[in-house]
Amino acid sequence: MSQTATATQSYTVVDVGKVFACFATDFDLMRESTGLWPDGGTADHLVADVTTFAQFGYVDMIAVVLHDAGGRELRASHYEPSTSASSWSADRPGGCIWPRTPGGSLNAVIDPSNAWHALDASERDNFRQSKLKMTWPEGSVDLTHPNLISAADRRFASNSYGLRRTSYS
Repeated sequence: MSQTATATQSYTVVDVGKVFACFATDFDLMRESTGLWPDGGTADHLVADVTTFAQFGYVDMIAVVLHDAGGRELRASHYEPSTSASSWSADRPGGCIWPRTPGGSLNAVIDPSNAWHALDASERDNFRQSKLKMTWPEGSVDLTHPNLISAADRRFASNSYGLRRTSYS
């Protein structure tokens, strides 16, 4: 006797939006606890842009990094999208109350996907101008966090779309 199993990956932009609502909650906790990014409107723009990148399949990873006033990394979280998260149990956002950091910085970095790199320059410019609310610099940033310890701690999912969060402290 033989058995066959089939897995399908199905999700919509609504699923991506639900998953990135968890990212939005995490980011709000980070910015409020650190005392950085006090303007909620600017934070809303950041979340909207990250969600838009994800809806188009243009993101491999999002990193949020906290530096103190001297530039030393204190915390980081990486969010990696998955299109095969149908078997995941969805966690709730949270667990990212970071230290209050006067004079520090809280930055978000998008590591673009191959689909983004496959666009020609005019397509990328058109996407930026028509879809995004913020200016996102291009270039590579070291996201290895050599002085921090990582722990995979949360997974957010809706249908087969998900985000795996790894925290660094």
